[in-house]
Amino acid sequence: SDTRTYTIQVTRLSLGYSDASLGNLGVVAHSLTTEFESSITSYAVSTLAYDESSIRVLAAPVYAGTVMRLNGVILVPGIPSDPVSVNPGDNTVTIQVTAEDGVTTSAYTIQAFRPGNPRLSAFTSSAGALVTPLHADTTDYNLTLVPYSTTSAMVTVTAAQADATLTLNSSQPITSGVPFSVPLIAGVPTPVTIRVEAPQLPQ
Repeated sequence: SDTRTYTIQVTRLSLGYSDASLGNLGVVAHSLTTEFESSITSYAVSTLAYDESSIRVLAAPVYAGTVMRLNGVILVPGIPSDPVSVNPGDNTVTIQVTAEDGVTTSAYTIQAFRPGNPRLSAFTSSAGALVTPLHADTTDYNLTLVPYSTTSAMVTVTAAQADATLTLNSSQPITSGVPFSVPLIAGVPTPVTIRVEAPQLPQ
């Protein structure tokens, strides 16, 4: 009699084939506000500095073969991502995760808050210079003594954040980089108070 033998290969998928979980997630030089757990997909990072314009994300999947993407760029497990830009206000960074099966997906998010920058970056005056140089975290200054013949001064201030709102002496709007006049009275100190309000941009 004639015989023929058929062989059928049956492959059982690996445990991680359809698992789109991360095994680790973090931000370089910052801490997450809650401890990472694979089953939790939403996180926040500690508040950034006002001048911190980008962050770098660290991530690793639970199983090899899982693909992670940030802004369309594949992340290498354990290697910091390219810098991700953050604007003043709330920012959401999303890591897209695709399991080895190419079908199962998940998304992990990190909320990053960057405060606005209500500071001046430059100050000039036709009446003289500041006694001490302008510094980001100093708000009180004195101008060099002004001659008696000087009855007014043209002052120009520049905001560090381009869209900041400037107010002179609590009521007069002024524009960053545009000179304004300050009348001077002989023998009487003239306070020049500048309020800087830096908006936080929604993302």
